Amino acid sequence: MLPRTKSPSTLSHYAKRLIGRKFSDACVKSDMKLWPFKVRGVGDKPMIMINYKNEKKQFAAEEISSMVLHKMREIAEAYLGLTIKNVKTTAGDTHLGGEDFDNRMVNHFVQEFEKKHRKDISNDPKALRRLRTFVREQKDSFFNC
Repeated sequence: MLPRTKSPSTLSHYAKRLIGRKFSDACVKSDMKLWPFKVRGVGDKPMIMINYKNEKKQFAAEEISSMVLHKMREIAEAYLGLTIKNVKTTAGDTHLGGEDFDNRMVNHFVQEFEKKHRKDISNDPKALRRLRTFVREQKDSFFNC
């Protein structure tokens, strides 16, 4: 089962964006700069690097997605008291939703910070994590007014 962790270098909830993509795809390269974990190419397949119990592991996006669906099914079955036999998903644009808004805002503020302070924070995972948290908090407060 996919490990739970608080460390930004082991987050894997962005995996859906990698399904069906090649490591060499421009959108993968662009997205990788924003993620709080490492992705490496095995052949041309993007593999998400995870630290779990001080051991480095790599997973394909499809494996992570499968683990998440499996866990969701377990939770639903426990809640409903029923056995769920088939789980169906839909394929669509993997670059829609709140995460894209967050990424655009983070990119904007990274550029603004660089203009104002002449310092590039795009390779600082801690700074990016703090900025992303701030962006999400501001977005939530804006949309919950």
